Amino acid sequence: MAVEIKCIHTDHDQVDSTVEVYQWFGWQLKSSQFGYGAQLVFERDKNISHYTDLVALENEFFNLIASHSQEPPYMPPHVKTMEDWARYFEPDLRTDEEKRKIHIGYGIAMGVCITAGWVVVGALQYGDLIDFEIMEGLLSGGTVGISALIGSLWYHALKRKRMAVLKKALISEQSEYRRRLQAKYDATIKKIQNYEQCKQRIEEIRDIAYSFLNN
Repeated sequence: MAVEIKCIHTDHDQVDSTVEVYQWFGWQLKSSQFGYGAQLVFERDKNISHYTDLVALENEFFNLIASHSQEPPYMPPHVKTMEDWARYFEPDLRTDEEKRKIHIGYGIAMGVCITAGWVVVGALQYGDLIDFEIMEGLLSGGTVGISALIGSLWYHALKRKRMAVLKKALISEQSEYRRRLQAKYDATIKKIQNYEQCKQRIEEIRDIAYSFLNN
């Protein structure tokens, strides 16, 4: 009898499901060892009925699992249209260049504040108006506060800009932002559809494999 052997490493809580899946394709559990994980050794008779078909189904199954390992994007039950989706998720429709402009502005503002602070420290130290260590401490605290303020303003500016762009996309059907929104929505729907098709095909593979084994 021509027998092939396969050794699989898996987590303890995946043992039962792993054994079940391999049994779909004619594998039988020969032995198992448990330590930090589980090592399962399977064997399959290469002369079983429909062997070639089972191998093809097994390869297709694991290719599907590998290509759809991540969960699909979440879609709330009440979201029925692209407009609903846009209002719920508030996607950012700006290009990298558009985003970069406001990031540059933030960087310039931070640089100006820090530079101005150190200029003040230098001037005061030069005139012996205040101890340098004291001034340095005050400046450090002030820099943190100013950074937090600018960061907060920057965050809200980003959100306002993002929402303004999204509003344009929802109002004007002919705008470039509308086309970007449509592309993002279509890509999301495609991922969900592909995942559902994958699940359906896996069920079909299981049923076909069962039919081969029971023939």
